[in-house]
Amino acid sequence: MTKHTKLHDFCIYTIRNRKYLEFIMAGDGKESFRENKTWKTAYNLQKNAEKKGKKMPFFFSAADEQSGLIYVAQISLITIIKFSLKIHNIYF
Repeated sequence: MTKHTKLHDFCIYTIRNRKYLEFIMAGDGKESFRENKTWKTAYNLQKNAEKKGKKMPFFFSAADEQSGLIYVAQISLITIIKFSLKIHNIYF
């Protein structure tokens, strides 16, 4: 029997420059970044997933070209700092 990861009922989708995403993947696949918006919904969804013991997928598309979904990651922590948001330890 295959053991499946428990995924949250929701996900987050965003765009980033393809070269930036490829740079992350060429390294250890772990990154943190800051958004200029607070993403309160993303923050609340992540907290809800944590409480339920589930993982929330984070989908990426290229910002500099039409690509569709090109990467999926797992978020370990989201913090809101004044009027921005920091996403910590994104694992691709």
